[in-house]
Amino acid sequence: MLKDILPSSDYIIDGTKELEEIGTVSIIEEKELVYVKSGHAGFFDPLVDSGQKVRKGQLLARILDPGEGRVLDELCSPVDGTVFYVQSNSLSYAHAALVKLLKA
Repeated sequence: MLKDILPSSDYIIDGTKELEEIGTVSIIEEKELVYVKSGHAGFFDPLVDSGQKVRKGQLLARILDPGEGRVLDELCSPVDGTVFYVQSNSLSYAHAALVKLLKA
């Protein structure tokens, strides 16, 4: 389970270790992550940040038509959890993993 998200890459962690500066850190396996993908390409408008707790059904992001600005897709959380990753690029491809969640 994710306890803290490291603020920088200055730490090298092997296994789970208690660090006074940041608390308990756990290794996250790929199978613990849920990928949220869009069926459309367009402008990616994220509504959440890494580290944020989310509830099942919560709106995470929108995909907007680059020419008209209308909403093509709304990405909602399929699970309760914590946002692990949000794509930083404002353009998205169809079927790309735009948000990754760590299940609660």
